Amino acid sequence: MSGNSAVTEESRRVVLAMYAAAAKSDVQGLMSFMHEDIVVHEPPFLPYGGVQKGVTGFQNIFVGISPYADPMKMKLDHMVADGERVFCVITIPDKKTGKHLMLAEESLVRDGKIVEIRVFYFDAGSMLGAKA
Repeated sequence: MSGNSAVTEESRRVVLAMYAAAAKSDVQGLMSFMHEDIVVHEPPFLPYGGVQKGVTGFQNIFVGISPYADPMKMKLDHMVADGERVFCVITIPDKKTGKHLMLAEESLVRDGKIVEIRVFYFDAGSMLGAKA
């Protein structure tokens, strides 16, 4: 544990605000919390998986996931913050099955911007061509 409550609270604030912008479909607001050199690690087994870098890479994830789920309809279920790291459990509606996919995202926050996100899926469902 980091022990620095000011850093923890700032990291928590940034990630909460990012999810709030996404919930309002505020793309510009969402992007304002991303560092220009952001690195996102999506599971490599997904059709759009792998490492994406920079704002363009982050935007490519939205294009890649859009046939399967609507990232602007993510719902934050739980959050744990410690220092620069914020771990969130979220759900996102699966366009093919109508069910909600559960995933976790670990965000690294520095100087008020998210510099790295690592995504963990509980069940990638229809993204892998599985039948519901």
